Amino acid sequence: MTTIRKIKGEPGTPYAVLFVDQQGHLIIGLTEWYRVRTQQGPASTRDTYLACLLPFFAFLSETGCAWNAAPERLRLVLIDFYRKRLGCLIRPDRG
Repeated sequence: MTTIRKIKGEPGTPYAVLFVDQQGHLIIGLTEWYRVRTQQGPASTRDTYLACLLPFFAFLSETGCAWNAAPERLRLVLIDFYRKRLGCLIRPDRG
């Protein structure tokens, strides 16, 4: 299971927190999301959303799928995440 670490950003930079994977690679999508969320709403809401996003971003890292991949690719990974990590039953689209 992939672990995502939070690293304190340098003072005076726009990023109070940086998120990196096990290899120390910056997770740009999560880091930027966190920066934007610091300017919106209460910290408790941001922290709740972050708690939900961390497992998914870890799963993305494990699968080698980029956070900004094509929507069709992300949809398949999201379904796989729901099935494997959350134990959800996903039925085929009937449309």
